[in-house]
Amino acid sequence: MTTVKRAFTLPEDVSQALDEVSGGNASAYVTEAVRRRIDRERAAARIREAYGTIDQGAYDMWVARLTGSSLTGSSTEAQAS
Repeated sequence: MTTVKRAFTLPEDVSQALDEVSGGNASAYVTEAVRRRIDRERAAARIREAYGTIDQGAYDMWVARLTGSSLTGSSTEAQAS
């Protein structure tokens, strides 16, 4: 797989937390996190296409089914139209 070098600016607390939890491989950690977010965004788009705006509980259930993982934290993707 081809890789592309990118540069990001992070808040200091996020950068420190990334260093603490990434096991020395921040790139792999960020790659996994971004892939999961992209999966959720794409799942949300499929949900909106199929069902329109739905309540948060139904949204969480469908995202879990479509991505194989549950959501943590709040999301506004289901309400966005």
